[in-house]
Amino acid sequence: MPSSVNQELREFLPVFRSSLANVAAETATEIIETLDSYKEIDVASLRESCERNIEQAITALRSGASPSPGEMHIAEVVAQSRFNSGLPVEQMILGYRVSLQNIHSKFVETGKLRLSAEAFATGSKILWQVGDAFLVRSVVAFQDLESNKLESELEKRARAMSAVLAGEAPPTALSRLGLIENGTYAVLRVALSEDPMRMRGEIERGGSLPGMPAAVVAAGPDLVAVIAAKPEIDFDCVAAIGSFQPLQNIKTSDLEARHVLEASRRLGKKGLHDIAKLSWRLAVSQDKLLGRYFMDRFVAPLQSDSWGLLRTVTVWIDSGFSYSKAAGMLFVHENTVRYRVDKFCQMTGMDRNSFDDWVGVKWAIELVMSEGNKHKNVEIHKNSMPVFLIETIVTIWPAM
Repeated sequence: MPSSVNQELREFLPVFRSSLANVAAETATEIIETLDSYKEIDVASLRESCERNIEQAITALRSGASPSPGEMHIAEVVAQSRFNSGLPVEQMILGYRVSLQNIHSKFVETGKLRLSAEAFATGSKILWQVGDAFLVRSVVAFQDLESNKLESELEKRARAMSAVLAGEAPPTALSRLGLIENGTYAVLRVALSEDPMRMRGEIERGGSLPGMPAAVVAAGPDLVAVIAAKPEIDFDCVAAIGSFQPLQNIKTSDLEARHVLEASRRLGKKGLHDIAKLSWRLAVSQDKLLGRYFMDRFVAPLQSDSWGLLRTVTVWIDSGFSYSKAAGMLFVHENTVRYRVDKFCQMTGMDRNSFDDWVGVKWAIELVMSEGNKHKNVEIHKNSMPVFLIETIVTIWPAM
């Protein structure tokens, strides 16, 4: 800026300041009367903000340059004050624009007859740049405050959920989660998917009843929810639900959900599972000693060219020991099923009349399936023993 323009603006400032004598009070009144969101804002606090806006404008005109957003520290003070008052950021912007407009109007009114065209244009530009810098800094400050508040709220909800699941929830924790002390709930645990926000929304909608909303929080790698109803949604991920219990017994439901989720993860079973659905499979992923025994007995004896026998026997058991139904499911002749079952019994010593042996075969196939889910590129239903299975039998199971 030419020194002559700078000097002209400085000489003009006393006149300009004098014209602003009542602007702060008038602006505060105008904002409160025209913007409903400011009804709860203290008028004295608002008048002080308007006075600071005037001082910022005077300082910028005196220096001949507008401050950068980083230099507008006062904007953070105002943003903090308005945020604490519950004022939305867009309403704060509207209020500031009223203040800036009134300051600029006085500049136009007093400067158009006293300033040269160049000084008038320069001063007007500086005032609008002051406004831009203030808005940028205040909006960024508002976003930071909202982010911190959200993070703090999430932390509080997580602590409240931990207290509820531990059976030690004070009324404040229940209130924060929207839970009813005498309500009946179940715990739902879901392995986080690619779209956790969508999943969270679906659980909240599907797991709620009128007057009994579901509470959902993120807990490490999982979403944890206390639900009032079983959500009828498609879980394209691993999920587990405990039994419905009075809230004071919710620890039991959570323990069930934890065990079911862990077993479902190890077995590679997507979808929503509970104890009834997994049944004895819960033990498959945990009882390594018994798992080793069944693998040694019903898988290790199979030769590389007879891997299909285990699959056939499993289908035969699932079909209710019906050779014809198993043949239809496998797309082979009924006699083929009989032959394979007989051969499997010969190779492994399975007693087809023994319930314990049926469970053992099913147990072994669940372990095989869980290993198969760790090797997605392996077709585990081919009539040959996969390399990963041979390696599992030779190296993993004996070491348990």
